[in-house]
Amino acid sequence: MEEEKAQCLIYWALNAKQKLASPKISMWSTDGIDKAVPYLRFRFAGVPLASPLYNQLAACIQAYQGLTQWACLYDPDRSRNYFLLPQVFAPHLFTHGVYKEQLLSVMAEQVYQEAIQVAMRDAPNLSRHIEQNWEVE
Repeated sequence: MEEEKAQCLIYWALNAKQKLASPKISMWSTDGIDKAVPYLRFRFAGVPLASPLYNQLAACIQAYQGLTQWACLYDPDRSRNYFLLPQVFAPHLFTHGVYKEQLLSVMAEQVYQEAIQVAMRDAPNLSRHIEQNWEVE
């Protein structure tokens, strides 16, 4: 039950601050925890993707000092959403995606597995950081 709750905490933290238009709530893959990296694909309801609100959130996430570093990314040529994921996977997001089979072509499986485990432990801490430190104007 705790794991089920943990996978949604960041979604809930963001949605409490600013209504989300994204249907994806869980950060874990439904096919198995290690089948894809933990990530949240999101956008805010009624807020343009170029809004400073996203930059403010990215700055809050970048300031977070937890078990791992996190990234908030957007590529207007590839997606209509932002992505929040562990920084170790960020350089590969738009070239290799989020699935294990593609990512293992650019990183060792041990690095991949360890990063997922650390991110899963850290997600609740990041959600608290967002709740306490991200000021929505």
